[in-house]
Amino acid sequence: MNIKEKINAILQKNPSCGVLIAADDGSVKFEHNSETAFPSASVIKLYIMSYYLDRKMPLDTVIPYDKSCYVDYSVIKELDLCGLTLSELLTLMIASSDNTATNILIDHAGMEAINDYIQSALNAKNTALRRRMLDYEAIKRGLDNYTCAYDTVMLLKRLSQNPAAMDILGRQKCADRLMRYIYSGVAFYGKAGEIPHVFNDAGILKTKKETAFAAVLTNHVNFNTAAVLCGLCGLLAVGSENAVY
Repeated sequence: MNIKEKINAILQKNPSCGVLIAADDGSVKFEHNSETAFPSASVIKLYIMSYYLDRKMPLDTVIPYDKSCYVDYSVIKELDLCGLTLSELLTLMIASSDNTATNILIDHAGMEAINDYIQSALNAKNTALRRRMLDYEAIKRGLDNYTCAYDTVMLLKRLSQNPAAMDILGRQKCADRLMRYIYSGVAFYGKAGEIPHVFNDAGILKTKKETAFAAVLTNHVNFNTAAVLCGLCGLLAVGSENAVY
């Protein structure tokens, strides 16, 4: 089987996924449920970063917060960091998926303002920020963050034109999804996401010849299967249609 056949085989058994892989010229390399909304997990952080960068707030602006905002598994909490700038918070949110940094940025802007930006400026109709990070009680009440592969790829294209965004996206540490089977020759700029039952990745993949944009969103798919799906999509994005894994 070639790469597309392998991807389709996984999706036939696990249809609750959204996938979009697009070339820099706008052509679609692969699509499945691309406009269906799925839980975003940390992929929503791309939209929060875009909100702040489009506001053109100076990156050295210090964002106020106190320790009451700390959440677990956070670099900010572990190191008891204070006096952080917008640049530092954005970098921690993307590079380390720091949820304290994310909640600080959500609270500083206001959820309503971020959602208005998502709907009005980005025209991302299948995306919404409805809870703070790690607020599982909100999920129980039916409030979750969601997006679709199409909205996310459109956002990645927008971010690819912003040098500050690309610098931050290039610092992310997760390489076990879209980059799972890629070991050299590809630069990756993106954001993964994971919560119970959700395993996502989205990013910009650059080779010497081309740039591709990919988003893979899954819901209630075995994490190992989702990781393989992401890896195959990464291979397809960079033109390895006949590769095997």
